[in-house]
Amino acid sequence: TILHEMFEIIIDIYNSKAKKEYESSEYKANLFAASILMPEDSFLEFCYRADFDLQRVREKFDCSMFSFLIRTHYLFQKRKGLYSGYLY
Repeated sequence: TILHEMFEIIIDIYNSKAKKEYESSEYKANLFAASILMPEDSFLEFCYRADFDLQRVREKFDCSMFSFLIRTHYLFQKRKGLYSGYLY
């Protein structure tokens, strides 16, 4: 929550000084927070080693299911990889 709110504050400050406004959204704020909590390399390495065991990943990175899904979705899209949906 704190990281999400920090993103919104940073964007507000940026927009007050920039010529072109950065369009903020709840998704971008959530992705920012998830990216800080789950650094790309260590997060993916642990996910693969844990066979994407949701409980182990959530315990390791102390994240919500929502944050986990946002982060994995973004990283798989970034790599243009195929992924399957997770049912909770």
